[in-house]
Amino acid sequence: MLKVTSNPQLPYMTRLFGAREIAVGAVTLAAPESARTSMVGMGMAVDGADAIAGFAAARSGAVSKPVGIVLTGAALAAVAAGASTLPDRS
Repeated sequence: MLKVTSNPQLPYMTRLFGAREIAVGAVTLAAPESARTSMVGMGMAVDGADAIAGFAAARSGAVSKPVGIVLTGAALAAVAAGASTLPDRS
């Protein structure tokens, strides 16, 4: 489990991830329109890496399986959210 009482670094790590997501989002919004698709793709790649990390953490026992599912699911939801903003290429 991810418990603040047994893992005092958890709030710090949460802020790191939050700051990274805010920075990626801000840069994406500030980018010229022609670069936004690439920026969204970069954000999706970062979120995809987070999904892999969540899965690996659950598989190795670093976190419980339910926590791993939540971590992986949240990251995959972020990938899906990014994908939903990409232009239709059909």
